[in-house]
Amino acid sequence: MAVETFTYINSLDPNLPASSDGLVEGDNHIRGLKLATKQSFPNVTGAVTSTHTQLSNPILATTIAADKVPFYNSTTTASTLDAGATGKALLASANATVAINTLDLDNRYSRVGVPITQSITTNAVVQAAQFTVSSTAPTILFADSNWGNRTILHNDGLIGFVKSDGNWAMHSNNDGTLKVYGEVQATDLILTSDPLLKTDI
Repeated sequence: MAVETFTYINSLDPNLPASSDGLVEGDNHIRGLKLATKQSFPNVTGAVTSTHTQLSNPILATTIAADKVPFYNSTTTASTLDAGATGKALLASANATVAINTLDLDNRYSRVGVPITQSITTNAVVQAAQFTVSSTAPTILFADSNWGNRTILHNDGLIGFVKSDGNWAMHSNNDGTLKVYGEVQATDLILTSDPLLKTDI
């Protein structure tokens, strides 16, 4: 009776023992099956409840080096991205406080490997010494589900608030001149000016 060398599951020969073999090596085959199974799963000390689909997850088959984070390329393949200092801090603790110097969305990817270029949604408090929005007309949109959208816009040398209809509500230029498109209401209003500039007093 031929007996294979038992190491791991892949060393088992499904053709052995042959139907014509006697029973003299039967105990060796049984012990070999136990040995190959235990050596293939040395750290399994309880029931494995994952399904074959879960165990076939491509992320589980992805080799992950230090400071890398796995992500899905598709439903069948996965790859890794550099975690960076911010990512490592967030992964180390769910309550970590992270200082973000630069957040470049064009170089970050979603779970399906598509560049994130549109939006970030968070209910957390975002703290930063400087928050930069850079484009030819940098805009911060405040979307209110009850009252509509309001925008802070910097364009054509002006910075100010834009109404939901897309028109200016108020803006200021770089020399400090402020223009308001509507009423100005104040509880206390103090106006000062240089009397030497006054005429027809």
